[in-house]
Amino acid sequence: MPLTFHNLGFVLSHIYEFPRWCAVYLPTVDRYEADTQCIVAVPTTHSEAEEDTLHRLCLAHGFKNWLNIAVISDTCDDAADQTEPALIAVFNQDCREGEWLWRMMDFRNPDSSPYRTS
Repeated sequence: MPLTFHNLGFVLSHIYEFPRWCAVYLPTVDRYEADTQCIVAVPTTHSEAEEDTLHRLCLAHGFKNWLNIAVISDTCDDAADQTEPALIAVFNQDCREGEWLWRMMDFRNPDSSPYRTS
């Protein structure tokens, strides 16, 4: 159950090197920067129990927002160029209230949470 800490700029610049089923856990901030620390959670067994454990560990580290790598890659595809500054800019745009990534974040969208009650 590996958890790896990275800077967001690195993750966005290398988004296709991560398995698409991984999750990126992010801190709650007003704006993400290239050096914003995040966690990439890579489930190895893909079991519900493992994913629950990874989720709880990331939350315990204070990383309250999470997005799937595949979802983030869609945003990266929309960047005018694939430089770190352009990727951070498009990521921040899509994290604004009401935008694509904002709606997909676990913390802001209870329907995406593994703990939803419905």
